[in-house]
Amino acid sequence: MKKIFSYSTLLTFQFFAIFLFSCQDEDLGGPQGRPSFISSVSAMEGCIGDTIVIKGQNIDDCLIVLIDGIPVMLNFVSEDEASFVIPENASSGNLVLEFNDGIIHEIDDRGPFMIIEKTADPILTGIESIRCFDFSSPQAGLYSADNRVMMTKDGGVSWTQVLSNMDSHPLFAVTDDQIWLNEVDKQILKSADGGNSWEKVDNWNHDLTLQQLSVKAERAAIIALNSDQKPELLTRKADDKEWKMLTLPTEISANRNMQIAYHTNNHLKVYIPDASAFYTVDNDNNWSYVKTDDVLQDVISNSMKFRDRNNGLLLTTDGYYFTYDGGLSWNRRNIRLLSEDDQLLKVHFFNQYDGIIVSKDKGILKTSDGGISWQLRYLKGTESILEADFIDEDKSVIISIMPDGGGSATILKVNY
Repeated sequence: MKKIFSYSTLLTFQFFAIFLFSCQDEDLGGPQGRPSFISSVSAMEGCIGDTIVIKGQNIDDCLIVLIDGIPVMLNFVSEDEASFVIPENASSGNLVLEFNDGIIHEIDDRGPFMIIEKTADPILTGIESIRCFDFSSPQAGLYSADNRVMMTKDGGVSWTQVLSNMDSHPLFAVTDDQIWLNEVDKQILKSADGGNSWEKVDNWNHDLTLQQLSVKAERAAIIALNSDQKPELLTRKADDKEWKMLTLPTEISANRNMQIAYHTNNHLKVYIPDASAFYTVDNDNNWSYVKTDDVLQDVISNSMKFRDRNNGLLLTTDGYYFTYDGGLSWNRRNIRLLSEDDQLLKVHFFNQYDGIIVSKDKGILKTSDGGISWQLRYLKGTESILEADFIDEDKSVIISIMPDGGGSATILKVNY
């Protein structure tokens, strides 16, 4: 009887020990049962090619690092230190360490890991009261500030005043060989020699208030509001002596939120939000019409772009709509930003695959697959983006930024 008691007691003790050991092993966590601990990360931001060092305890079994879900191979790892180089395809987002046994460490208490976009030296700094700017090439551009227009022909190395006493908010439209803008008395001025001399475009109705100005080769188009605050659409060819006021379809006549954009063959696209309609105006001012059944919401003003007759897009505050059939059907693609308060400002595709989106909080998003995926980077600093202009010739974007609390603006360039 005594032996039986001792044997059962022994079995009970062994079972309890095994159970206790199992519980302790599970509680340890970390790679191969060893507790791991991340003590520091050298930086939670960096540019492409920068080395980031992670220090801690028992991290030698770390298999891989992920930034925004994109795997990044380690170039060095030891028991208390690991490092990686930020790759070309990196995108801002959460920083995660994954170990051989599947255990994951999310470094979320330090905020998201930000990929910093490298920029060239500023084109211009200390601009007071900047209103708008436009670049036709990497070398030629102009901006408006303090009721004057300044122009550069050498990429911003030097600037020359070409006009003064301008309206409080002139509209620019710059092509390779022409500059169009509206002057203080609502006249339209055109320069064919880089701003050295200007001519007034004939027969402009002073009762109209300009809303949007678009130029493509030898054609120009204007959206303006009349005295009843209803829109008017005017076009002008190079050989025309007067502006032609187009007879608007019924859907357009009362819609002041329409958008215009030229595409190949100098045809004009007109978007009517309230009617969900898209019109094409050919070189002879003939109208063709498509109406979409898709509901387009939160579309940003003056954001329509058409690469050709069929391929176009409309930007929203958190993504964009795109069409392959001239506006008959649209698909929406949402864009993820790190801040809920951030919003998209401008989008542009240089060709079928390569594009850039800029956001208010200095976000720079790039795609090389036609928009299927986007890499999110940020400009360093606390300023906000005011305006952006894209240059196809060298696949770049010129942007103006200003401190959040106000002050002077800076114009700088970001390459694709």
